[in-house]
Amino acid sequence: MSSNTTTFIVSLNNISIELNRYFGLFVFIFGSVGNILNILVLSQRPLRSNACALLFLVSSIFNLIAILFGLTSRILSGWNIDPTKNIQWLCKLRIFIVLVSRTAAFWLIMLAAMDRWLLSSIHVQRRQMSSIKNAQRGIIIIIIFSIILFIQAPMCYEISSSNFSLQCYSKAQQCGMLLALTYGFITICLPIIMMNVLSMKTIVNVRQLKQDIHPLDLHISSRLVVGVIVPNQKWKKTDKRLLMMLFVQIIFFTFFKVPAKRISSKKFFFAFFSYHLIEF
Repeated sequence: MSSNTTTFIVSLNNISIELNRYFGLFVFIFGSVGNILNILVLSQRPLRSNACALLFLVSSIFNLIAILFGLTSRILSGWNIDPTKNIQWLCKLRIFIVLVSRTAAFWLIMLAAMDRWLLSSIHVQRRQMSSIKNAQRGIIIIIIFSIILFIQAPMCYEISSSNFSLQCYSKAQQCGMLLALTYGFITICLPIIMMNVLSMKTIVNVRQLKQDIHPLDLHISSRLVVGVIVPNQKWKKTDKRLLMMLFVQIIFFTFFKVPAKRISSKKFFFAFFSYHLIEF
């Protein structure tokens, strides 16, 4: 790497050390408490039959795992007591669990957005696709997909003496760049784009559900009328609250993952992927 690139990465590392020591503990406490409360609430019996609640529940579990395995190590590294810098297998296990859990959590929220879109549709066939069985299938597919996506991650990471806050990092630049590209596009960008698209579609569906559609011809037989009339459906309070919870999560995901100011695409991608080379 050029001297400018090295200086840039070292600067990010110094900032990361300070954030790990002070801000990391704050995020760890509130993130852990928040996800534990989500798990306790969403695992209650009245919500067990709701597909969206199930997706939120499993997503919260993966978020908690990501915090425990990822953020704990970063906090300890700020005080130079990180065990992953001395234990090789723990170094490799950490990066695999963090990448898989983060990816699964993001994509499960995307599935929750899809479930709300299906449930708010005026088409009966789409509403029927919102079910516990399909949610369970989606969870299994996402977990398998996340594991396969980052199955090569442990081979890229190993312990090495360096000036970085984390001594467990990718030594091979090409391997690390591939992980960063995969994480950036597949774990972050793609699900966020799909979340926002599905959210817009859900808003359109909800507006359509509030409108009563009357038959145009009173002489049509009752059998045909049933096929063309869409009733003004009233969602349960649980569905409305889950929809609001989903929108809030999507807004925060989008807000914290998009650059705060306009920069050239070349500089953005360079900064984004260079940061992820040392983030994990």
